[in-house]
Amino acid sequence: MAVGMAAANLPWLCPRTDNLIALADKPETLPQRAKLDPALALLLLRLAPSLSFPQNWTVAELASPRLPAWVLAYLQRPACGVLPWSSHAWQRLWQWACQAARQAAAAARQSRRVSPSQAYFAALLAPLGWYAVAAIDPLALGDVLHDPQAQHAPRTRQQATWGLDHAAIARRLALRWNLPPWLSEIVGKLHLPSSLASQFAENGEVPPLVPLVQWAWREVERADPAAAALGLTPETDTEVLTVTSSSADGPPFAPKALAEGAPRLSDPDDGKSSQSENPACLTAGSTADDPYQVPLLLPLLRQALGHRQQQGATVIARFENEVDQLHAALERAGRQAASQLQQAKLAALAEFAAGAAHEINNPLAIITAQVQNLLRKETDTQRREAFQVILKQSQRIADLLKDVMTFARPPRPQRSPVPLTELLLALRRELHEVLQTSQVRLEIQADDPALWLNIDIKQVLQGLGAVLRNAVEAAAAGGWVRLRVEATPAWLHILVEDSGPGLSPAAAEHAFDPFYSGREAGRGRGLGLPLAWRLLQQNEGNLRYEPLPETPGRFRISLPRCVDPPALLRQSA
Repeated sequence: MAVGMAAANLPWLCPRTDNLIALADKPETLPQRAKLDPALALLLLRLAPSLSFPQNWTVAELASPRLPAWVLAYLQRPACGVLPWSSHAWQRLWQWACQAARQAAAAARQSRRVSPSQAYFAALLAPLGWYAVAAIDPLALGDVLHDPQAQHAPRTRQQATWGLDHAAIARRLALRWNLPPWLSEIVGKLHLPSSLASQFAENGEVPPLVPLVQWAWREVERADPAAAALGLTPETDTEVLTVTSSSADGPPFAPKALAEGAPRLSDPDDGKSSQSENPACLTAGSTADDPYQVPLLLPLLRQALGHRQQQGATVIARFENEVDQLHAALERAGRQAASQLQQAKLAALAEFAAGAAHEINNPLAIITAQVQNLLRKETDTQRREAFQVILKQSQRIADLLKDVMTFARPPRPQRSPVPLTELLLALRRELHEVLQTSQVRLEIQADDPALWLNIDIKQVLQGLGAVLRNAVEAAAAGGWVRLRVEATPAWLHILVEDSGPGLSPAAAEHAFDPFYSGREAGRGRGLGLPLAWRLLQQNEGNLRYEPLPETPGRFRISLPRCVDPPALLRQSA
């Protein structure tokens, strides 16, 4: 829990030894070197207003005595801020950062409305909070980065492990280090939806750099879903951030904020990225030893001007807490708005379903009765088959209306203590015919009689059945479906995995939307998974899809445990 505060109080990130040597004797190489060393990039951006934009870096500025003097001051302190270049977790994080930086620079070159250098370093330094944690404790970095659960609740997982999430750490560092305003709009705030991020802009508009960097990191997450554990991009956003580019060979980027008519910028880095931007050229062996352990550095940096003064620590701490509270309030407001929108959609769907049931059921009942009457009198085989088709389709319409009504206005659950084994046995009986017909093998890995749930067994059984049918149809003949249980003191997690291909990113995004047209196998009328989600929510549970590297994907059903089944049984009796 102390890792987060230690990272937030980090005085600096220490550049690699070869870059510190170049700082003294080859300053003209620093801009290219900074593209492969976030600590060096931050060092150059922190020291002078004239250096606050990468496109303004000049050899004269980089050759000034301030840079070596400032570095010497920190090298004479106790060692801190050294990045773990040989750590596997760090290398994975660094590869993602370089990919995002190249994506952002390419998009900026194509748009010519944002400086490519500025876009590159904004995307490269967006994980500033992660960099600080890596310098404090590489193991703490790997604990979160390698946890599959972090992909679904990244900042919650970070806060539980470190005490502060990456955004809170980055915001503190941006303030302490006096980072340029354009970079402070990125670090610690990139995860905010555009509607919230705009409240931090001077004119109420999101700077073009923000959606561009969000797009670059979103592209990295699409290429490698594990990158979602960083929590750098908005979890939900009503703004459409990307459209397809008109250029045949350019990247699809064009964030909405980069609209036509925006002023075009010129930049000396408008050419193609150099090969030095490729992270593959950087290996653990190419970095020197810990700079604090290289005494030859000190003679090269003797013109020190003194230590950085501590200013207003108490005031800054109070201000940081207020900013954290403001961010939390904004995020709560965003979640409440999303919840209210969902409730409004459900209310509209309920009104439609009620009207449709009244208007459709009456003529449907007449059609069904008349067809049944004709069917009883009909002797011609072909006509009887035609009448049976009509009856079958009429029943399908009736079932659809029933499912819509259940989704929009589910009945109040009649909850009672139910042992998990009883629920799973009922589920196996219900799916017996489906499993035999589809030739899919069902594996249930749960036999603990001590696990109980306080649920409406009919509703939960209907929800679980929908998820299992979805998995069975996805697995296809000869495949398998596996159901296993993870228990915590407060929750039971039922994990449903199958041998199917998994959901595409687009299908996963809309998996629980009713009537989603891009249906995967097992979606049926488009109400199976949405109805399951709704019924589980009614029982204080949840349902979500989890894409995993070792399997095509799985659904996680979370239900609260029954703490004291005997007491509840006595109450119900």
